[in-house]
Amino acid sequence: MSVGDGRIVTEIARNSAQLFNVILIQALGIHEGINAIISDFAREVGVEYLSELDEVSLKTGDNPKGFGMASPFHSSQPVESLADLSDYDGEFPAGTIQRDTEQAAMACSFELPPEIRENWPVGLERPDWMENDALQPDIFDHHLRNGDLGAAWMTLNSSGWIFSEACEALQELGSQANDSTFDLLVTSWVGRASLDGSSY
Repeated sequence: MSVGDGRIVTEIARNSAQLFNVILIQALGIHEGINAIISDFAREVGVEYLSELDEVSLKTGDNPKGFGMASPFHSSQPVESLADLSDYDGEFPAGTIQRDTEQAAMACSFELPPEIRENWPVGLERPDWMENDALQPDIFDHHLRNGDLGAAWMTLNSSGWIFSEACEALQELGSQANDSTFDLLVTSWVGRASLDGSSY
């Protein structure tokens, strides 16, 4: 999430290989080149072309627009690496949301720029979690009661929550989801969340 860009979440990688490359490019910039720790990490995650990433880092820093020069980004480029959003073929709600109902229904408020949230495309159904931040706990409860765990999750991932309420909601969702992997997320997030009355 970029707080400086209006608290918008964006896509910098579309798979784990790309994510490891992003981490390596950022590390190369911070440490001004290859060192033993970076080499060890690259080896552990299966990256065999560290010198190529170092070249990318030298040319573009950690600017995602330059990631396309690295081989893992030659296809399936993430949103942030594209010069033209019309070339995007992934699932992240990007420029295509204006004409894609399915993408709109699977987007949380942090994934959409303010200009789309504030001027919702005509003829495109607006999810209720995009309607009124002040009502998020009620909207969440409605979806949870109706067994729509996906909509409850999207509501929880949208703005309008006090952290303490979000913790309770996440635990309720985890209880209904009955998924051991999701339980790890719940435990991790609840253990780190601020309970001082702050909000998101």
